[in-house]
Amino acid sequence: MDSMASDIVDLILQHLSAQDLCHVERVCHRLRSLGRDSAAWRTCFEAQYKDAGANPPAAEEPESLNWKQAYRAAYAEEKRRNNWKLKAKTFKLTSDLQVLERHIQHAFASIRGINTLLKQKEDELQALQSARSTGIALQCWQPAAVRTFLEGVVCQSTQLEDNWQECNLQQTIKGLRHDLKCLSSSLSARQQRLKDKEARLQSISIA
Repeated sequence: MDSMASDIVDLILQHLSAQDLCHVERVCHRLRSLGRDSAAWRTCFEAQYKDAGANPPAAEEPESLNWKQAYRAAYAEEKRRNNWKLKAKTFKLTSDLQVLERHIQHAFASIRGINTLLKQKEDELQALQSARSTGIALQCWQPAAVRTFLEGVVCQSTQLEDNWQECNLQQTIKGLRHDLKCLSSSLSARQQRLKDKEARLQSISIA
């Protein structure tokens, strides 16, 4: 390590004149003086932390305070508070993400269930309508006496029952499509919220 530092110093000396080195030495001396200057640390403390509510250590006179120590303590406290805020924000975002993921999984399951039921009801409606069309076609080919009997006995009750069943199926299908539309819209909104929160969590992690 010492040899490395020596090499770096030698490299610097190759590119600096004696006058430049004098300027560097004076700057370093000035910085060391500022580091020991209580008034400079007090100015920094009051400029950065006084309005934030940070209080210096209790003392009889402000001039007797170790302002460098007070500044460092205030900086450490500020860093600690920021770390706690960051952890709390990260925890909340992570919890929100978990809740959203569960809701999205539930929405997908509900959509699959509704699609299955919707297909079933649509098939039932199609079968009912096909059976009615077939029955009407068959009646047209029956002898007149048989056709009259069917119209008088069977058709009245069957037609009413079929109409009620068809209407019921149509209302069920309409309700299922409405539920599917609402679930799909809600799913899209939650997926967008999930992306936004993931981006916020990633930005916090990078920061």
